Amino acid sequence: VVSDAAIAGTKISPDFGSQTVQTTGSVIGGGMTISNAQPKLTFTDTNHNSDFRLFIEGGVFQIEDTTNSNADRLTIASDGTVGIAGNLDVGAGIDVTGNLIASGNITANNGTLTVSGSAPKITFTETNDNPDYKLEANGGNLAIVDTTNSATRFSVSSSGVSVTGSISVSGTVDGVDIAARNTLFGGLTSSS
Repeated sequence: VVSDAAIAGTKISPDFGSQTVQTTGSVIGGGMTISNAQPKLTFTDTNHNSDFRLFIEGGVFQIEDTTNSNADRLTIASDGTVGIAGNLDVGAGIDVTGNLIASGNITANNGTLTVSGSAPKITFTETNDNPDYKLEANGGNLAIVDTTNSATRFSVSSSGVSVTGSISVSGTVDGVDIAARNTLFGGLTSSS
Protein backbone atom coordinates (compact mmCIF):
# COMPACT_ATOMS: atom_id res chain seq x y z
CA VAL A 1 0.00 0.00 0.00
CA VAL A 2 1.45 3.35 -0.96
CA SER A 3 1.99 5.94 1.78
CA ASP A 4 -0.60 8.36 0.35
CA ALA A 5 -3.35 5.77 -0.14
CA ALA A 6 -5.53 7.49 2.49
CA ILE A 7 -7.38 4.34 3.47
CA ALA A 8 -10.36 5.11 5.67
CA GLY A 9 -9.97 3.90 9.26
CA THR A 10 -13.35 2.16 9.05
CA LYS A 11 -11.87 -0.22 6.48
CA ILE A 12 -9.00 -1.34 8.75
CA SER A 13 -9.35 -4.18 11.25
CA PRO A 14 -7.49 -3.04 14.39
CA ASP A 15 -6.60 -6.61 15.38
CA PHE A 16 -2.94 -7.11 14.45
CA GLY A 17 -2.61 -10.42 16.24
CA SER A 18 0.89 -10.94 17.66
CA GLN A 19 2.48 -8.30 15.42
CA THR A 20 4.27 -5.28 16.88
CA VAL A 21 2.57 -1.97 16.12
CA GLN A 22 5.17 0.79 15.75
CA THR A 23 4.82 4.49 15.05
CA THR A 24 7.00 7.59 15.40
CA GLY A 25 3.89 9.71 15.88
CA SER A 26 1.37 9.87 18.71
CA VAL A 27 -1.34 7.39 19.61
CA ILE A 28 -4.53 9.29 20.38
CA GLY A 29 -7.74 7.71 21.58
CA GLY A 30 -10.54 7.72 24.08
CA GLY A 31 -8.93 4.98 26.15
CA MET A 32 -6.36 2.23 26.12
CA THR A 33 -6.60 -1.26 27.57
CA ILE A 34 -3.53 -3.43 28.06
CA SER A 35 -4.59 -6.99 28.80
CA ASN A 36 -2.08 -9.71 29.67
CA ALA A 37 -0.99 -11.95 32.54
CA GLN A 38 1.53 -9.18 33.33
CA PRO A 39 0.34 -6.05 31.49
CA LYS A 40 3.03 -3.42 31.14
CA LEU A 41 3.77 -0.03 29.65
CA THR A 42 7.44 0.85 29.12
CA PHE A 43 8.90 4.36 28.96
CA THR A 44 12.33 4.55 27.33
CA ASP A 45 13.99 7.98 27.45
CA THR A 46 16.38 7.96 24.49
CA ASN A 47 18.27 11.03 25.82
CA HIS A 48 18.68 10.22 29.53
CA ASN A 49 18.37 7.58 32.23
CA SER A 50 16.49 6.27 34.12
CA ASP A 51 13.90 4.41 32.06
CA PHE A 52 10.68 3.24 33.70
CA ARG A 53 7.98 0.63 33.35
CA LEU A 54 4.41 0.55 34.65
CA PHE A 55 3.07 -2.93 35.13
CA ILE A 56 0.87 -5.18 37.23
CA GLU A 57 2.19 -8.39 38.75
CA GLY A 58 0.28 -10.53 41.22
CA GLY A 59 -2.34 -7.83 41.65
CA VAL A 60 0.24 -5.18 42.59
CA PHE A 61 0.61 -2.05 40.44
CA GLN A 62 4.27 -1.07 40.16
CA ILE A 63 6.43 1.70 38.79
CA GLU A 64 9.80 0.15 38.16
CA ASP A 65 13.17 1.74 37.36
CA THR A 66 14.35 -0.52 34.54
CA THR A 67 17.75 1.21 34.35
CA ASN A 68 18.60 0.39 37.96
CA SER A 69 18.08 -3.38 38.24
CA ASN A 70 14.31 -3.12 37.83
CA ALA A 71 14.03 -1.47 41.26
CA ASP A 72 10.49 -0.82 42.49
CA ARG A 73 9.98 2.92 42.97
CA LEU A 74 6.26 2.85 43.78
CA THR A 75 3.89 -0.04 44.46
CA ILE A 76 0.17 -0.15 45.15
CA ALA A 77 -1.21 -3.41 46.53
CA SER A 78 -4.79 -4.59 46.15
CA ASP A 79 -5.54 -3.62 49.78
CA GLY A 80 -4.50 0.00 49.05
CA THR A 81 -1.09 -0.18 50.74
CA VAL A 82 1.34 2.14 48.95
CA GLY A 83 5.07 1.48 49.03
CA ILE A 84 7.63 4.12 48.04
CA ALA A 85 11.32 3.29 47.76
CA GLY A 86 13.46 6.35 48.32
CA ASN A 87 12.78 9.81 49.69
CA LEU A 88 9.31 11.34 49.33
CA ASP A 89 9.25 15.13 48.87
CA VAL A 90 5.78 16.63 49.36
CA GLY A 91 5.36 20.29 48.50
CA ALA A 92 1.96 21.06 50.00
CA GLY A 93 1.96 18.92 53.17
CA ILE A 94 0.64 15.50 54.17
CA ASP A 95 -2.76 14.98 55.80
CA VAL A 96 -3.00 11.74 57.77
CA THR A 97 -6.34 10.54 59.14
CA GLY A 98 -4.94 7.33 60.65
CA ASN A 99 -1.80 6.54 62.62
CA LEU A 100 1.62 7.78 61.56
CA ILE A 101 4.32 5.22 62.30
CA ALA A 102 8.00 5.99 61.79
CA SER A 103 10.91 3.64 62.38
CA GLY A 104 13.31 6.58 62.05
CA ASN A 105 13.38 10.17 63.27
CA ILE A 106 10.71 12.83 62.78
CA THR A 107 12.31 16.25 62.27
CA ALA A 108 10.65 19.66 61.95
CA ASN A 109 13.27 21.89 60.31
CA ASN A 110 12.49 25.56 61.03
CA GLY A 111 8.95 24.50 61.83
CA THR A 112 6.67 23.55 64.70
CA LEU A 113 5.54 20.12 65.81
CA THR A 114 1.90 20.61 66.79
CA VAL A 115 -0.13 18.00 68.66
CA SER A 116 -3.76 19.00 69.04
CA GLY A 117 -6.95 17.47 70.40
CA SER A 118 -9.07 17.46 73.58
CA ALA A 119 -6.18 15.98 75.58
CA PRO A 120 -3.14 15.95 73.26
CA LYS A 121 -0.23 13.81 74.32
CA ILE A 122 3.17 12.53 73.27
CA THR A 123 3.99 9.04 74.57
CA PHE A 124 7.53 7.85 75.24
CA THR A 125 7.86 4.07 75.32
CA GLU A 126 11.35 2.78 76.01
CA THR A 127 11.56 -0.78 74.74
CA ASN A 128 14.45 -1.77 77.03
CA ASP A 129 13.48 -0.25 80.39
CA ASN A 130 10.62 1.00 82.53
CA PRO A 131 8.98 3.28 83.45
CA ASP A 132 7.46 4.80 80.32
CA TYR A 133 6.18 8.37 80.16
CA LYS A 134 3.76 10.65 78.38
CA LEU A 135 3.69 14.40 78.04
CA GLU A 136 0.03 15.41 78.19
CA ALA A 137 -1.95 18.65 78.11
CA ASN A 138 -5.31 18.28 79.85
CA GLY A 139 -7.64 20.76 81.55
CA GLY A 140 -5.16 23.62 81.24
CA ASN A 141 -2.34 21.58 82.80
CA LEU A 142 0.79 20.22 81.18
CA ALA A 143 1.93 17.02 82.87
CA ILE A 144 4.68 14.42 82.66
CA VAL A 145 2.99 11.15 83.58
CA ASP A 146 4.71 7.91 84.55
CA THR A 147 2.44 5.60 82.56
CA THR A 148 3.99 2.43 83.99
CA ASN A 149 2.98 3.40 87.53
CA SER A 150 -0.01 5.65 86.63
CA ALA A 151 1.52 8.62 88.46
CA THR A 152 1.90 12.29 87.51
CA ARG A 153 5.51 13.23 88.26
CA PHE A 154 5.58 16.86 87.09
CA SER A 155 2.82 19.30 86.15
CA VAL A 156 2.56 22.94 85.17
CA SER A 157 -0.62 25.00 85.46
CA SER A 158 -1.59 28.65 85.75
CA SER A 159 -1.14 28.38 89.54
CA GLY A 160 2.42 27.05 89.39
CA VAL A 161 4.53 23.90 89.23
CA SER A 162 3.89 20.65 91.07
CA VAL A 163 6.40 17.84 91.54
CA THR A 164 5.70 14.41 93.00
CA GLY A 165 8.87 12.90 94.47
CA SER A 166 12.29 14.34 95.24
CA ILE A 167 14.12 17.03 93.30
CA SER A 168 17.84 16.60 92.75
CA VAL A 169 19.86 19.64 91.64
CA SER A 170 23.40 19.23 90.33
CA GLY A 171 24.04 22.98 90.25
CA THR A 172 22.79 25.87 92.38
CA VAL A 173 19.34 27.31 92.95
CA ASP A 174 19.86 31.01 92.25
CA GLY A 175 18.18 33.65 94.38
CA VAL A 176 17.21 31.27 97.22
CA ASP A 177 19.08 31.21 100.55
CA ILE A 178 19.69 27.99 102.47
CA ALA A 179 16.86 28.48 105.02
CA ALA A 180 14.33 29.51 102.37
CA ARG A 181 15.41 26.61 100.18
CA ASN A 182 14.57 24.07 102.88
CA THR A 183 11.24 25.78 103.56
CA LEU A 184 10.26 25.96 99.90
CA PHE A 185 11.57 22.63 98.64
CA GLY A 186 11.69 20.38 101.66
CA GLY A 187 13.37 17.27 100.28
CA LEU A 188 15.61 19.18 97.84
CA THR A 189 19.10 17.68 97.67
CA SER A 190 22.10 19.22 96.00
CA SER A 191 25.40 17.77 94.91
CA SER A 192 27.09 21.19 94.78
